[in-house]
Amino acid sequence: MKNSAIAAHRLELESGQKKYFSGGLTLIEILIAAALVTILMAGIMTVLNTANLSWHQDMGLVDLQQGVRFAMDGMTRELRQADHLRSVAIGAGG
Repeated sequence: MKNSAIAAHRLELESGQKKYFSGGLTLIEILIAAALVTILMAGIMTVLNTANLSWHQDMGLVDLQQGVRFAMDGMTRELRQADHLRSVAIGAGG
């Protein structure tokens, strides 16, 4: 029975008729789909990596700005206190 199926298949090929099987995917179709998925994933990873680097740089700037703000608040406080002490010292002596 197996030999008859092979013989029938050979007869179909020799007669020039094409028989298409719709039960699955061919190896080429699977390879093309895998290549497309790989390209798509590479693009997504590139976008995510760029966004991650940008976020880390922005967080560094935020930390820097907070440090500068803290320093400015300290200097402002010191200058206000120094001005207040100067006014008291001038008023006491004069």
